This record gives sequence, C-alpha cells and structure tokens, in this order.
Amino acid sequence: MSSIHKVIKPRPIFFRYRASSFFVFWTAAVGLFTSVSITDNIELTSRDTGVLVSLYAVGLLAGSPIFGWLGDRIKQRRLPMLLGTSASMAANLLFMLILYSELGHEAPFIASMILSAIDFVMRLVIIERSSAPAEWFEEDQDIERRDNASCDSPEKVRHQVTWLRLLKQPRLIVSLALTAIVATVMSAFEPTLSLRLAQEWGFNAAGCSLIVLAYMVPSIIASIICGKLCDRYGTKIVALVSLLLATPSCILIGVPSSYHGSFWPLVPILIMGGITIAGCQAPVFPEIAKVVDNENGGDANCSDGLARSYSLFNAAYGVGMCVGPLAAGYLYACIGFFWLCTILSSLFFCFIPLAYFFIGGDTLIIKPAPVLDEPNVSCITLTVPELNIKK
Repeated sequence: MSSIHKVIKPRPIFFRYRASSFFVFWTAAVGLFTSVSITDNIELTSRDTGVLVSLYAVGLLAGSPIFGWLGDRIKQRRLPMLLGTSASMAANLLFMLILYSELGHEAPFIASMILSAIDFVMRLVIIERSSAPAEWFEEDQDIERRDNASCDSPEKVRHQVTWLRLLKQPRLIVSLALTAIVATVMSAFEPTLSLRLAQEWGFNAAGCSLIVLAYMVPSIIASIICGKLCDRYGTKIVALVSLLLATPSCILIGVPSSYHGSFWPLVPILIMGGITIAGCQAPVFPEIAKVVDNENGGDANCSDGLARSYSLFNAAYGVGMCVGPLAAGYLYACIGFFWLCTILSSLFFCFIPLAYFFIGGDTLIIKPAPVLDEPNVSCITLTVPELNIKK
C-alpha cells in the first residue's frame, strides 16, 4: 500500500501573533478611532447638524448590501476592509487639503490618517482562519487523524443562505429593529446634546466632549458586562431589563436645565443612559449569529450568510443613523429637548413586547443552566435468561 501525504504550506512569519485573538481585537479597535469630529462651529443650528450627521449614515446604508454580498462571495475578507481603510485615508486627505486648507483644521485629519495607516497595516498582516490552511491551527497528530478520517466522511449538502431566507426569520428582524432604535437614539443625542449644553450652560466644544464621556465610558464597560450576562443568562433577560431601564433614563436626560440649577445632575443620568443603551445593543450580535447558525444546520465550520447578516445589521444601523439626526434636529427646534427625550424613550418602551416574544427564541426569560446527563446507578434492571437444565 502506498500512502499519500498532503503537502502542508509552512506557517508565515510571526504566525502566533498575527493569528491571535489579541491582535484581531486591536486591529478592529484601532479602526474605531479613525472617525473625524470637528466641533468648532458649535453655533450651527440643530437642523444643520442633523443633516450633516445623517449624510454619514447614507453612505453606510448604501455600502452595506454591496460589501455584505462581496463578503460572502470571496473567501478572504481582508480585501473589502483594505479598500474601506484606503477610502478613509483618501477622504481625509481630500478634506484636509481642499476644504480646510485655509481654516486651520488639518490636525484632526492628520491624526485620522495616521490611525488609518496603522489600521491598514494591521489588517494587511492579519491571518484569517477562514482563508488560511486549517493545518496551521492544528497539531501534527490532529492533522494525521483528520487526513485519515477525511476519506470516509461524506460531504454535507448545504443550501446557500440568501437574503430572503435571512429576512424570513422573525428573530433576525426584531434584532435589526432593535439596532435601528438604538442607532436612532444615539444619533439623535449626538447633535442635540451638545447644542443643549451650549445653550443652557454655555459649554464650549471641549466642555461638551467631557460631558459626553460620562455617557461613552460607562457604555464601553457595560457592553463587556452585558455580553457576559447574555452568555450566562440569555439574551432575553438582558434585553428586557435594559429596555425597562432605558425608558426612564432617556426621559430624565431632558429634565436638567439652567433654570433648575447646575448641570451636575445630568452626569449620573448620562451614565445610566449609556449603561442601558449598551445593554439594549448587547443581545443583537448573539441573536444574529444564532440565526445564521440555525440556517446552516448547526454546522460550526460553515459561516454562509454571516457577512450578509452583518450587512443587514449595518443597514439597520445606517437607517437609525440617518433618521435620528434629521428627526432630532427638527424636533429639537420645534418642541424642545425634553419632549424629544420623551419621544425617544417611547421607542424603547414600545419595543418591550417584541423583545419578550422574539429575542432569545422562546418565552423563557432566563436561560436555564445546561443539565449534564449523569448515569442513574440507583435503579438498574438486570434481565437474566432462564436456564432449562434437564436432569
């Protein structure tokens, strides 16, 4: 008998670090800091600010289906990321040299270009498990065992996960709706909260940024905690509690004013708002991943439809980012900041029934702990055959 040995490509340089979860995490994290924010013209009206913020969401909404389709078509998803990072660097260069050549606002764009260049290099050298040979991530004995068993294992017939199949899942639709609501609320506060601080207490751009940190920093920490709670107790209980607490938090954001006193009561309210909104967003990604896993028949090695599902998430987020600033700008000018906060809080309150019936897959509020099957040795029935002995 002759044995056929598969030729294994050697691992690339610094493979251990380039394929580690730590490097992947920081590659994605660096890209979050490349967005440019200029707040010198804080005297802009709420409508103008809302229109400018919503234009970003229009681009996000337009590009999501294209890159979602492309992400499921190609094996290596590094190319769309590199194209996006290159476009970000080119846009920063264009704005810096043309629009702000005489206004002195080059510094934010230079910083963004530097971060984009770092992110570009990190994405260029990263090693994706989906496109790299599987042997790189296995030990030698695992490779032999897999090669010996591969000839006997029949191939599974897989059906392509299409847009239509994904959009037929109520669990996914509700998750996308929750994403749109969270994006609407967050983007609604982005132009109006700074204007509120400037008009009521005379804050400048630096002061507004410091106050917004009271919302952003707790939101980051709460996202990690809520993710662990989703794994431990299920997504339903996290979503319900977060929606219940987010409703009064949004209303209370509109209460403090210069007429009632200092701005300090607004700080703990913003902290609570950041925590609860992060809790509303935390169950979305596990829900999307579960829907895709069910569509693939529970096959952990198949991720067909994953890029499409995340492009739907980006599209839902883009809808919220587009609607939020526009609606908030007009409502702020027409009915004031308090009633704007009341309307935003009603979105969370009205979504509670949908979260109860669809998020988590069943009506159990808390996910039961897995029960380990233990052999019951207390009652064992033995059947002894009867022996016929002839004398």
